[in-house]
Amino acid sequence: MTNKDATKLNPTTIAITATFTALTFVATYFLQISLPISGGYFNLGEVVIYITALAFGPWIGAFAGGIGSMLADIASPYAVWAPGTLVIKGLEGLVVGLLYARLKRGKSSLEPAKPKDIVSLLIFGFLSSASIIIFGVAFFADGLVVWIILAILMLVAIMLAVYYIKVNMYWITFSVLAGMLIMVPGYLIYGFFLKGAEALTEVPVNIIQCLVGMYLAIPVYQSLYKSKILENFVIQKKAQETAS
Repeated sequence: MTNKDATKLNPTTIAITATFTALTFVATYFLQISLPISGGYFNLGEVVIYITALAFGPWIGAFAGGIGSMLADIASPYAVWAPGTLVIKGLEGLVVGLLYARLKRGKSSLEPAKPKDIVSLLIFGFLSSASIIIFGVAFFADGLVVWIILAILMLVAIMLAVYYIKVNMYWITFSVLAGMLIMVPGYLIYGFFLKGAEALTEVPVNIIQCLVGMYLAIPVYQSLYKSKILENFVIQKKAQETAS
Protein backbone atom coordinates (compact mmCIF):
# COMPACT_ATOMS: atom_id res chain seq x y z
CA MET A 1 0.00 0.00 0.00
CA THR A 2 1.54 3.29 -1.08
CA ASN A 3 1.23 6.60 0.68
CA LYS A 4 -0.85 7.89 -2.24
CA ASP A 5 -3.26 4.97 -1.96
CA ALA A 6 -3.54 5.33 1.78
CA THR A 7 -4.71 8.96 1.56
CA LYS A 8 -7.58 8.24 -0.86
CA LEU A 9 -10.89 8.06 0.94
CA ASN A 10 -12.84 4.95 0.06
CA PRO A 11 -14.73 2.37 2.13
CA THR A 12 -11.64 0.21 2.69
CA THR A 13 -9.46 3.10 3.87
CA ILE A 14 -12.23 4.41 6.13
CA ALA A 15 -12.79 0.93 7.60
CA ILE A 16 -9.06 0.40 8.24
CA THR A 17 -8.70 3.84 9.82
CA ALA A 18 -11.73 3.42 12.07
CA THR A 19 -10.71 -0.09 13.12
CA PHE A 20 -7.14 0.78 14.06
CA THR A 21 -8.17 4.03 15.73
CA ALA A 22 -10.49 1.98 17.94
CA LEU A 23 -7.75 -0.60 18.58
CA THR A 24 -5.35 2.18 19.56
CA PHE A 25 -7.94 3.46 22.03
CA VAL A 26 -8.42 -0.02 23.51
CA ALA A 27 -4.67 -0.72 23.82
CA THR A 28 -4.11 2.68 25.44
CA TYR A 29 -7.13 2.73 27.73
CA PHE A 30 -7.45 -0.80 29.07
CA LEU A 31 -3.88 -1.37 30.24
CA GLN A 32 -2.71 1.65 32.16
CA ILE A 33 -0.01 1.71 34.80
CA SER A 34 -0.12 5.02 36.65
CA LEU A 35 3.06 7.02 37.18
CA PRO A 36 2.29 8.98 40.36
CA ILE A 37 5.20 11.41 40.18
CA SER A 38 4.65 12.71 36.65
CA GLY A 39 0.90 12.14 36.50
CA GLY A 40 1.16 10.10 33.30
CA TYR A 41 0.81 6.39 32.66
CA PHE A 42 2.37 3.42 30.87
CA ASN A 43 0.24 1.78 28.16
CA LEU A 44 0.39 -0.52 25.13
CA GLY A 45 -0.86 2.02 22.60
CA GLU A 46 2.47 2.02 20.75
CA VAL A 47 1.90 -1.59 19.71
CA VAL A 48 -1.11 -0.65 17.59
CA ILE A 49 0.35 2.66 16.41
CA TYR A 50 3.42 0.90 15.02
CA ILE A 51 1.41 -1.90 13.42
CA THR A 52 -0.85 0.68 11.77
CA ALA A 53 1.97 2.93 10.54
CA LEU A 54 4.08 0.05 9.22
CA ALA A 55 1.22 -1.79 7.56
CA PHE A 56 -1.03 1.00 6.27
CA GLY A 57 1.21 4.02 5.92
CA PRO A 58 1.85 7.36 7.62
CA TRP A 59 -1.53 9.06 7.29
CA ILE A 60 -3.61 6.25 8.73
CA GLY A 61 -0.88 5.75 11.36
CA ALA A 62 -1.02 9.44 12.26
CA PHE A 63 -4.81 9.53 12.51
CA ALA A 64 -5.13 6.31 14.52
CA GLY A 65 -2.22 7.26 16.78
CA GLY A 66 -3.34 10.80 17.47
CA ILE A 67 -7.11 10.38 17.72
CA GLY A 68 -7.18 6.93 19.35
CA SER A 69 -4.63 7.89 22.01
CA MET A 70 -6.22 11.28 22.68
CA LEU A 71 -9.65 9.68 23.22
CA ALA A 72 -8.08 7.25 25.70
CA ASP A 73 -6.67 10.19 27.67
CA ILE A 74 -10.04 11.96 27.66
CA ALA A 75 -11.86 8.82 28.81
CA SER A 76 -9.43 8.24 31.67
CA PRO A 77 -8.21 10.44 34.55
CA TYR A 78 -5.42 11.79 32.31
CA ALA A 79 -7.44 14.24 30.19
CA VAL A 80 -4.90 16.99 30.84
CA TRP A 81 -2.49 15.07 28.59
CA ALA A 82 -4.97 14.85 25.69
CA PRO A 83 -3.89 17.93 23.66
CA GLY A 84 -0.24 16.91 23.79
CA THR A 85 -1.10 13.29 23.05
CA LEU A 86 -3.02 14.26 19.90
CA VAL A 87 0.03 16.01 18.46
CA ILE A 88 2.77 13.73 19.80
CA LYS A 89 1.18 10.36 18.99
CA GLY A 90 -0.05 11.69 15.64
CA LEU A 91 3.46 12.79 14.68
CA GLU A 92 4.88 9.50 15.97
CA GLY A 93 2.62 7.46 13.68
CA LEU A 94 3.35 9.82 10.79
CA VAL A 95 7.13 9.63 11.15
CA VAL A 96 7.23 5.84 11.58
CA GLY A 97 5.00 5.33 8.54
CA LEU A 98 6.80 7.86 6.33
CA LEU A 99 10.28 6.60 7.11
CA TYR A 100 9.36 2.92 6.73
CA ALA A 101 7.59 3.59 3.42
CA ARG A 102 10.64 5.45 2.10
CA LEU A 103 13.10 2.79 3.24
CA LYS A 104 11.19 -0.02 1.54
CA ARG A 105 10.23 1.94 -1.57
CA GLY A 106 10.76 -0.23 -4.64
CA LYS A 107 11.93 -3.14 -2.50
CA SER A 108 10.25 -6.11 -0.91
CA SER A 109 9.74 -5.75 2.83
CA LEU A 110 9.76 -9.54 3.10
CA GLU A 111 13.05 -11.38 2.93
CA PRO A 112 14.69 -14.47 4.45
CA ALA A 113 16.24 -13.93 7.86
CA LYS A 114 19.99 -13.54 8.07
CA PRO A 115 21.91 -14.93 11.06
CA LYS A 116 23.05 -11.48 12.09
CA ASP A 117 19.43 -10.27 12.13
CA ILE A 118 18.39 -13.11 14.42
CA VAL A 119 21.37 -12.64 16.77
CA SER A 120 20.87 -8.88 16.92
CA LEU A 121 17.16 -9.29 17.62
CA LEU A 122 17.75 -11.81 20.40
CA ILE A 123 20.47 -9.78 22.12
CA PHE A 124 18.62 -6.46 21.90
CA GLY A 125 15.37 -8.15 22.90
CA PHE A 126 16.75 -9.90 25.96
CA LEU A 127 18.47 -6.71 27.11
CA SER A 128 15.21 -4.79 26.66
CA SER A 129 13.25 -7.40 28.62
CA ALA A 130 15.82 -7.36 31.40
CA SER A 131 15.66 -3.56 31.54
CA ILE A 132 11.88 -3.73 32.03
CA ILE A 133 12.25 -6.04 35.04
CA ILE A 134 15.05 -3.91 36.51
CA PHE A 135 12.92 -0.79 36.04
CA GLY A 136 9.98 -2.50 37.75
CA VAL A 137 12.14 -3.58 40.69
CA ALA A 138 13.59 -0.09 41.09
CA PHE A 139 10.43 2.00 40.82
CA PHE A 140 7.34 -0.21 41.04
CA ALA A 141 8.06 -2.93 43.58
CA ASP A 142 4.37 -3.19 44.47
CA GLY A 143 3.39 -3.78 40.85
CA LEU A 144 6.38 -5.89 39.87
CA VAL A 145 4.22 -8.73 38.54
CA VAL A 146 2.90 -6.49 35.76
CA TRP A 147 6.39 -5.61 34.57
CA ILE A 148 7.48 -9.25 34.66
CA ILE A 149 4.44 -10.15 32.54
CA LEU A 150 5.38 -7.42 30.04
CA ALA A 151 8.94 -8.75 29.88
CA ILE A 152 7.64 -12.28 29.24
CA LEU A 153 5.30 -11.00 26.52
CA MET A 154 8.25 -9.30 24.87
CA LEU A 155 10.30 -12.49 24.99
CA VAL A 156 7.43 -14.46 23.45
CA ALA A 157 7.09 -11.85 20.71
CA ILE A 158 10.82 -12.02 20.07
CA MET A 159 10.70 -15.82 19.80
CA LEU A 160 7.81 -15.61 17.36
CA ALA A 161 9.67 -13.05 15.29
CA VAL A 162 12.84 -15.17 15.24
CA TYR A 163 10.85 -18.29 14.34
CA TYR A 164 9.58 -16.90 11.06
CA ILE A 165 11.24 -13.52 10.65
CA LYS A 166 10.63 -12.13 7.19
CA VAL A 167 10.43 -8.38 7.58
CA ASN A 168 13.53 -6.24 7.36
CA MET A 169 14.39 -5.68 11.00
CA TYR A 170 16.71 -2.76 10.32
CA TRP A 171 14.02 -0.81 8.47
CA ILE A 172 11.51 -1.38 11.24
CA THR A 173 13.96 -0.63 14.06
CA PHE A 174 15.20 2.57 12.41
CA SER A 175 11.64 3.74 11.72
CA VAL A 176 10.45 3.03 15.27
CA LEU A 177 13.50 4.69 16.83
CA ALA A 178 12.73 7.79 14.75
CA GLY A 179 9.20 7.70 16.14
CA MET A 180 10.60 7.31 19.63
CA LEU A 181 12.62 10.51 19.09
CA ILE A 182 9.28 12.26 18.59
CA MET A 183 7.40 10.60 21.43
CA VAL A 184 9.92 10.71 24.28
CA PRO A 185 11.09 14.36 23.95
CA GLY A 186 7.53 15.40 23.04
CA TYR A 187 6.10 14.13 26.32
CA LEU A 188 9.10 15.47 28.21
CA ILE A 189 8.46 18.99 26.89
CA TYR A 190 4.69 18.80 27.36
CA GLY A 191 5.09 17.23 30.80
CA PHE A 192 7.54 19.94 31.80
CA PHE A 193 4.82 22.56 31.32
CA LEU A 194 2.40 20.45 33.38
CA LYS A 195 4.63 19.07 36.14
CA GLY A 196 8.01 20.77 35.86
CA ALA A 197 11.12 18.68 36.49
CA GLU A 198 8.96 15.73 37.58
CA ALA A 199 8.38 15.08 33.88
CA LEU A 200 11.89 13.58 33.73
CA THR A 201 10.50 10.45 35.41
CA GLU A 202 8.48 9.84 32.23
CA VAL A 203 11.59 9.40 30.07
CA PRO A 204 12.64 5.82 30.99
CA VAL A 205 9.00 4.68 31.01
CA ASN A 206 8.36 6.10 27.56
CA ILE A 207 11.52 4.53 26.16
CA ILE A 208 10.43 1.14 27.51
CA GLN A 209 6.93 1.74 26.15
CA CYS A 210 8.35 2.27 22.66
CA LEU A 211 10.56 -0.84 22.87
CA VAL A 212 7.65 -2.97 24.08
CA GLY A 213 5.55 -1.54 21.26
CA MET A 214 8.13 -2.42 18.64
CA TYR A 215 8.71 -6.00 19.79
CA LEU A 216 5.03 -6.80 20.15
CA ALA A 217 4.23 -5.15 16.81
CA ILE A 218 6.76 -7.14 14.77
CA PRO A 219 5.10 -10.60 14.89
CA VAL A 220 1.65 -9.07 14.31
CA TYR A 221 2.93 -7.13 11.31
CA GLN A 222 4.52 -10.30 9.93
CA SER A 223 1.28 -12.20 10.46
CA LEU A 224 -0.62 -9.62 8.42
CA TYR A 225 1.69 -10.32 5.49
CA LYS A 226 1.61 -14.08 5.89
CA SER A 227 -2.19 -14.10 6.01
CA LYS A 228 -2.43 -11.96 2.82
CA ILE A 229 -4.59 -9.43 4.68
CA LEU A 230 -2.64 -6.45 3.38
CA GLU A 231 -2.66 -7.80 -0.16
CA ASN A 232 -6.43 -8.28 -0.01
CA PHE A 233 -6.89 -4.73 1.28
CA VAL A 234 -4.91 -3.33 -1.65
CA ILE A 235 -6.91 -5.40 -4.15
CA GLN A 236 -10.20 -4.21 -2.64
CA LYS A 237 -9.08 -0.59 -2.64
CA LYS A 238 -8.05 -0.71 -6.30
CA ALA A 239 -11.37 -2.31 -7.25
CA GLN A 240 -13.30 0.39 -5.39
CA GLU A 241 -11.23 3.16 -6.97
CA THR A 242 -11.77 1.69 -10.45
CA ALA A 243 -15.51 1.42 -9.86
CA SER A 244 -15.71 5.02 -8.72
